[in-house]
Amino acid sequence: MLELKPVRCGCGGEAEIDIVPIDRRRVRCQKCGIRTLSFATEAEAITVWNRAMCHTERTAKVRHNGDYFFCAECKEGVSLSNLGKDRYCPGCGSKLEWSEG
Repeated sequence: MLELKPVRCGCGGEAEIDIVPIDRRRVRCQKCGIRTLSFATEAEAITVWNRAMCHTERTAKVRHNGDYFFCAECKEGVSLSNLGKDRYCPGCGSKLEWSEG
């Protein structure tokens, strides 16, 4: 049986598994800091990470409701801040399409 491992981040950085409160797991890039949400299992976190980082990635539009921005695919909140826009949804791993304007 093959072990599921996280692929490299799009920035080229190595991915690592973090244990977060309440014994949950997430994947985070050591170089740029992008990360998934926390999941009950390591396999769930890796699956979302790998989906976001693969070359045949899914895309999702970003929607907004006032000041709240969210992924149209899974409805997870995403960030638009002075640090920049999220590139990938932390909930489903889709590459985010931010509309201009």
